[in-house]
Amino acid sequence: MSAVIFEIEGSIAHIRLNRPEALNSFNLAMFQELNAAIDQFRNDKSLKVAVISGEGKRAFSAGVDLKAMKNSLAGEFHDSDYEIPFAEPGYLDKPVVAAIRGWCVGEGMHLALACDFRVCASDAIFSVPEVAVGMPLIRLSSQCVRALGLPAAVELCFLGEKKDAAWALAHQLVHRVSLPGEELGEAMRIAKRLCDMSAPALQLTKKTLYKSLDHSYGDVYKFGIPLRQEVFRAGDAGRAVDAFVNTRSAADSAAAPNAKVVG
Repeated sequence: MSAVIFEIEGSIAHIRLNRPEALNSFNLAMFQELNAAIDQFRNDKSLKVAVISGEGKRAFSAGVDLKAMKNSLAGEFHDSDYEIPFAEPGYLDKPVVAAIRGWCVGEGMHLALACDFRVCASDAIFSVPEVAVGMPLIRLSSQCVRALGLPAAVELCFLGEKKDAAWALAHQLVHRVSLPGEELGEAMRIAKRLCDMSAPALQLTKKTLYKSLDHSYGDVYKFGIPLRQEVFRAGDAGRAVDAFVNTRSAADSAAAPNAKVVG
């Protein structure tokens, strides 16, 4: 059985973590298959957005499968085998949406924070327990600071407490909260909306957003200007402007009969 299922729905890649019996915890196969799925999405020009979800009702991902990790440590261990490269800003230009239900712990948090947009069910539970069990954080601590700010990241990473969906929304860990079972549908609606937008404009905007995390305004401006010119030369921006103007003109015409002259 595949640890990760890759499905295509129009221009959307749906990537499903598929170890529900182990709360979608990461073993070596899941790391490898997830990274292969992300690269397939990255390289397929017909795919515009990815949605990542976990199979079953109990967990998005409960982190690393410690039993599987222990078995791996008994042999030859390579840290690179247990990485999610697309979590590195700049690795993936296309947007990724996470649909989170149930437990989102440790490596599950690492994956969720690698996504650009996060929707969770009201029964979601978030936790970063590594420090509490004696494991220092490196990548995930950096992600938490970027997403939450230092105070909330300190609380989450130092104490290892369980946080509910309300806390996650209040501290910008997630963007939206839905009823349990509806988080995937909401994530898909967001993905479809993104698919309707200009892919070059969306990808360039993602680049400049993430570059702004550790570069000055001037650096981002210099970086973005030549890339924006490429988008303009490709004609995509012009078509989008024409479509917007036509839509607005149609809306204005429809509203005209009901308009009232004031004065």
